[in-house]
Amino acid sequence: ESTYRKVYFDNYFTTPALLEYLYARGIYAAGTVRASRKEMPKLFCDQKTKLERGEYEYITSKHLVLYKWMDRKLVFLLSNFHDPKSQ
Repeated sequence: ESTYRKVYFDNYFTTPALLEYLYARGIYAAGTVRASRKEMPKLFCDQKTKLERGEYEYITSKHLVLYKWMDRKLVFLLSNFHDPKSQ
């Protein structure tokens, strides 16, 4: 029986490879992520996106979802357990 836990961390630790690794071991995780990380999709992480405050976009890959959300500035969140369709 697998018991899932949820871990949250900041952009210093968050990488797609880490979230895949944790998911494979039954650990849900999410965290803010730096758009400049080399594993991040460059076109999606373009800082020139015109979003209004509160708007967001997302892309998915395997078990991961990457959100781009506009607060006062763009915020990127990477997760291995959030479902963007349930928003």
